[in-house]
Amino acid sequence: MKERPEVVLTVEHAKADPVQLYRHDLAPPHPGVRLRKEMGRYGLKAYTLAKRLGIPRTRIERIAAETHPVTYDTALRLERFFYVRAEQWMSEQVAFDLHQFRLGRTPDIEAITKVDKG
Repeated sequence: MKERPEVVLTVEHAKADPVQLYRHDLAPPHPGVRLRKEMGRYGLKAYTLAKRLGIPRTRIERIAAETHPVTYDTALRLERFFYVRAEQWMSEQVAFDLHQFRLGRTPDIEAITKVDKG
């Protein structure tokens, strides 16, 4: 879990270089970052949280370590426990996944030409 530098990206930056949005140092955080913060806020250990949620301890540990995604089921359980909407957990997961996929995009996607707006 490396620290990400705080970067302010303005609309002007995005217009000048849209690829900036996908640079690694601007990567959206894995939802495990939020999970660690929430656990820390309440002084919870993975075992305690997992027991309260009715899921395996290893799932919590892996999400917190950013090696496992938040599933719909886990998002609903976290919503119920922390009052953070499931949509927020899933939005963070989707943003993270899309960014990771963009970093490794395949040649067939790169070959697609944009629609002519004219």
